[in-house]
Amino acid sequence: MAMPSSGAISFSQLQTNFGGSNPISMSEYYGVASGVPGSGALSMDDFYGTANTVNWLVVAGGGSGGNRHGGGAGAGGYIAVSYDEGGDFSHSIVIGAGASGNADSGNKGSNTTARGLTAVGGGRGGVSTVTTPGNGGSGGGGTQEDTNGADPQQPSQSGDSGTFGFGNDGGSFSSSVNFAGIGGGGGGAGGDGGNATSTSCGDGGVGKQWLNGTYYAGGGAGGGRVSDTRGDGGLGGGGDTRTANTTGNGDGVANTGGGGGCGNDAPTRGGNGGSGVVIARYFGSPRASGGTISQSGGYTYHKFTSSGTFSL
Repeated sequence: MAMPSSGAISFSQLQTNFGGSNPISMSEYYGVASGVPGSGALSMDDFYGTANTVNWLVVAGGGSGGNRHGGGAGAGGYIAVSYDEGGDFSHSIVIGAGASGNADSGNKGSNTTARGLTAVGGGRGGVSTVTTPGNGGSGGGGTQEDTNGADPQQPSQSGDSGTFGFGNDGGSFSSSVNFAGIGGGGGGAGGDGGNATSTSCGDGGVGKQWLNGTYYAGGGAGGGRVSDTRGDGGLGGGGDTRTANTTGNGDGVANTGGGGGCGNDAPTRGGNGGSGVVIARYFGSPRASGGTISQSGGYTYHKFTSSGTFSL
């Protein structure tokens, strides 16, 4: 909760909002919020209206793409929200894995959880006439079995309802002279997957840019024939159309939640989904623990690429 905007402020209120040790030293509170001096004399008036605000990014693992002639995978669900934390807190972090590609349809990515929030794993990419694309944080791209692409699940999460959680539809399938056709791109946090054409695989949907300037949760590209124009993965770690059996080809980028790309005729599996990530950001110098800690632009960042605990 925020500090009072007028009147007397007690030391116990400082501890309740920003933590601290006993006996209290005012130097513990240098620069804990915007407008609070980072050195020199501190007055209680400096804390009027301040709060221990933490900005959260929570991204699930991306789905994996279909083997060939099918849809790109949907990106993991993306959550961006801010909370005024109390002075002492401890939050468990579980990072969702990206789904593994295989020789058939793709798989759904795993959920990421933090501070009671759940980012939903990205939807799978289907395979030509064999399987439908899957719903997920963002939906997988369309195949001949379901030409319209799959639906996003993230915006309908309980307590979320699309106000701070993002996911979009997979793009649509295109039939062609080849019985298998060409797949749509997987949905991204910032936009729907691209629709396929008679000669081009669908691009992955664009992700969303967070407060650190980086894009996350881009969708994977669809797949088709070797002669078709390959699709590009969505900005935010989405995998391109997988064109060869080489490491990383068509895979979503690790710790972005990007969806895997579908293969064309050449590969033996679809692209893997990128693993999820959690980042917590607050103003001032480091005062919490957990994750990989960095500082930039007056803020401290705690980045979790594996499960752990964020605490003060």
